[in-house]
Amino acid sequence: MSAMRVHAFRLLPGQELKGELLKFAAANHLQAAFVISCVGSLSSTSIRLANASAETKENDVAHLEEKFEIVSLVGTVCGDGSGAHLHISLAGADGGVIGGHLMSGTIYTTAEVVVGNASALHFHREHDPGTGFRELRVVQPGLDNKFPVLAAAAEPAPDATPAVVAVVGDQPPPPHTDPR
Repeated sequence: MSAMRVHAFRLLPGQELKGELLKFAAANHLQAAFVISCVGSLSSTSIRLANASAETKENDVAHLEEKFEIVSLVGTVCGDGSGAHLHISLAGADGGVIGGHLMSGTIYTTAEVVVGNASALHFHREHDPGTGFRELRVVQPGLDNKFPVLAAAAEPAPDATPAVVAVVGDQPPPPHTDPR
């Protein structure tokens, strides 16, 4: 089980979204950070589109110099400096939406960011020769961490009652009650 601490901050016009997320994670020693929510706007952005591949080494990147509303931002951020993997959806002035892998984005008016950190985990990005990209490695002390992928949770018994798996802030989880 990993406790979760929630952080919130606001970015200002001219700041670079991805860079500021990486700086925030490093400055606050967030070793397993993830974006919970982000709303705001961008004045320019670069997004890698969905056809990236290790074989062709071709990546279509959209460099956009227009104002966008941030509709969604999700992903993981490594506080150890090894990087982030962020996907963004943006709505333009006509309501059309574009999305992909966030490479950069300049804040237009604001970005209100909420980030969680899983305190019992450590995220690290390292090169994966199979994909050609820096991929996530999750380390959880006390477990066999030889696989560079997210470990699946053990399947609960069919009659098991779900347990609380995350704690927000410093509050302990509520007492478990059996609904049977």
